[in-house]
Amino acid sequence: MIAIRNALSTLFLDEVTRVREEQAQHDRYLLKMELCAYLKISNNTLDKWIELGLPRINISGVVRYDRDAVDGWLRKRVEGW
Repeated sequence: MIAIRNALSTLFLDEVTRVREEQAQHDRYLLKMELCAYLKISNNTLDKWIELGLPRINISGVVRYDRDAVDGWLRKRVEGW
């Protein structure tokens, strides 16, 4: 009984870890409105930043914004001031 409980516990924890990793990967690539909310900026401001070279990618025909790449782009712009 203890062995079964331990095996189930391990399976459960492994599954929780897997789901968290998948969610983190999914959250990394944001839609435009999600990026606006993440950065707390308006759609117009984001459009201006896109014109200035904000990185974006196309995943299966959908434009997404890599949160890590956006953070890096912003960091470089702030350091360049």
